[in-house]
Amino acid sequence: FQPAADLIRRHSTVMHLQSPVDYRFRNHRLDDIFYTPHDEHTHQRMATHFRAIAEGDIEERSELVVNKRPLVAQMRAVNAVWFDFDTLCRGPRAASDYIELAHQYPTLFLSGVPLLDEGLDSSARRFLNLVDELYDQRTRLIFSAETSLENLYQGDTLAFEYQRVLSRLHEMQSAAYQQAR
Repeated sequence: FQPAADLIRRHSTVMHLQSPVDYRFRNHRLDDIFYTPHDEHTHQRMATHFRAIAEGDIEERSELVVNKRPLVAQMRAVNAVWFDFDTLCRGPRAASDYIELAHQYPTLFLSGVPLLDEGLDSSARRFLNLVDELYDQRTRLIFSAETSLENLYQGDTLAFEYQRVLSRLHEMQSAAYQQAR
């Protein structure tokens, strides 16, 4: 590959397109997609939001099977499903589980995301994978967390990966993203 790369450099102009502005951070609406802190008031607001967008019957404490493993959803409708953080990010989950959920539901609610630090790195990694898969599938994510998005990850191990996911979370809040699916 190196000879080909050398030819490209020799016969092309190399331009670095880094911009100080991450355009995914523009035009976002935190108020109906991200809730903090996660408390009873937030839980009630999320439940109201879920009921407002749900199509068909709403099942509470509904068990579903994803990739041959049971998951208990707090609420489930035809077009939306709601899990708590522990269910989706603390247990044995894989990216394929998140892909399957994204295929089945255009909107996913997630409540109770804790402050993510070194002690929760495996759960934090699952959270990052969840966001990545939902983003790739254009699935809406509505969630609550203990603190602001910028302060949510406090560790060092996944700091680089979290910055990428943070950028995606901001883009996922844009009107264009919200209306895409």
